[in-house]
Amino acid sequence: MGRPFPERLLRLLRLAASFFTALWTPVTCERHCPRVEDCESFLPSERDALSAFVYDWERASEPAPGEFEGRGIVMSGGPFHVLQALANLRVLRDVWQSQLPGEFWHAFELTAAHCQALKSLNVECKTLRNPGVFGIYGAIIPSILMSRFRHVIWLDTDVTPLIDPARLFDTPEYEKYGAIFWPDHWGSRCTKFGQSAWPNHVAWELLDIPYNRTDPMCIQEQETSIFLVDKDRHWKPLTLANYMLGRRFFTKVLSGCKDSFRLAWLKLGAKMFLVNRRPALLGLDGLEGKFLGPHMVHFWPRGELFDGEAAGPISVPIFVHQKKRPSPTLRHLLRFKLPFGGCPSMKIMQQVFSAGSPEMKVVHLPDVMPKIYDKLRTTDDAWNLGWAFGREILFADPNVGLDILMRSLSIDTHGQLPKDELEQVLEDERSTRARPDAHVTMLSSGWVGWWQILYDEPGQIMRSYRIFPNGNVSSVTYQGDYDGSGHGRLFRSNSRGYSHVLYGLHAEGKYELLRLEEQAGQYYLALEVWIGSTKITTGDGEKLPIP
Repeated sequence: MGRPFPERLLRLLRLAASFFTALWTPVTCERHCPRVEDCESFLPSERDALSAFVYDWERASEPAPGEFEGRGIVMSGGPFHVLQALANLRVLRDVWQSQLPGEFWHAFELTAAHCQALKSLNVECKTLRNPGVFGIYGAIIPSILMSRFRHVIWLDTDVTPLIDPARLFDTPEYEKYGAIFWPDHWGSRCTKFGQSAWPNHVAWELLDIPYNRTDPMCIQEQETSIFLVDKDRHWKPLTLANYMLGRRFFTKVLSGCKDSFRLAWLKLGAKMFLVNRRPALLGLDGLEGKFLGPHMVHFWPRGELFDGEAAGPISVPIFVHQKKRPSPTLRHLLRFKLPFGGCPSMKIMQQVFSAGSPEMKVVHLPDVMPKIYDKLRTTDDAWNLGWAFGREILFADPNVGLDILMRSLSIDTHGQLPKDELEQVLEDERSTRARPDAHVTMLSSGWVGWWQILYDEPGQIMRSYRIFPNGNVSSVTYQGDYDGSGHGRLFRSNSRGYSHVLYGLHAEGKYELLRLEEQAGQYYLALEVWIGSTKITTGDGEKLPIP
């Protein structure tokens, strides 16, 4: 039985009044000031909207038993995310021998080439066909709700597994709770981040959730780059989190979608297992106490299930987050010795920061945890090959336009090169690839191996090249310290007197001409670096005695 008509009419009138009130009220409730007093003008309309949703939501039917079946990986994204996904799926299939099927959800953004590449790794392209435009993070929960799987492992496309994640389904924690989440860096004592862990955050009042200063679920924000959930057991919390994600108000006062899960579970008294280990950073410990820490690392508590992966005194690292392009293996782990609710003294908006605070400890992995370092090297090799595999597929397909290609390769269109010149670089590579005589299938063994190249320019930038027999090239650049890396492929060319051209090493659209010469059994390498039609530097190479 529904409510009487007059009561429904009054509710609609209240909603309309609240809408117009909010429409002419200056917006002050921003992500960095989400206190109750900052949001007073929005609360009446948000309370009415939430009340209307809850009224219908409590009466809505839930999926019947058996509606969802099996275990699987769910991802979502656009062209920008596919190469990352292919790289990490290659790690799953080749390194960890994982057989978990997968789904990659998108909103009509991917081409047939993207989907064919994903299908080769047992991941099916799925289209979000419900009406609406999905903003940032907006496709995550709809993808999970519409997936055919009951037991879902959500993986951001830039998450690299260090185990077969299917093993997590068999943990006592998953069997007990049906949901496993990992913590973020930020807690209630942070002042610039971690707002949803503050006791005066507006979400606690709006959702009528008691704030418990001793509960990790209250005082520590969550990460949702990786989590596991049983949809049969947690359908209600997922749909409440999806409601919050669809409200502009909540997207303003929460950082993305990640804490909508935590708040939905708390509101409904649902249970989840929050891993009680802080994330660390994977990077390079540089000079003068500076740390380059671009990647997060998530752990599992030491115990019987994963003790085979443990090495050294810390918990077991099982995921690396935020690797987006090919790179060499990073050697240092930065741990934070803080309880939940605490705030690490790092500058998250800066990749390089001081690592000298008392709560920080830097671990040199090759010395302290050699097994973990070897595992990282193995996964990085597979990752780089997976990324290169995807790049080859996209370049080879003439139906993938240059604009889609730029987005797929994460090329910076706001960098040194105008968009039209970037497109010309890609078109040059594509036309070179179309010439059968340009393809390198086997290089002389004298070229294969590591080369050190010193640029002829101020600053003495140094690059190490690794040239493979099939013409693939990996590079690492140093400018005082680690500066970047890339992956490309050699093609035969007679351009400007140089014998080979190398594309794809730089996101900003650089390419390089290389001269490979042999004289009396000695091998020489010289190069020119170009940005569009401008030569910016030259350099010479020396073969390194690295096996």
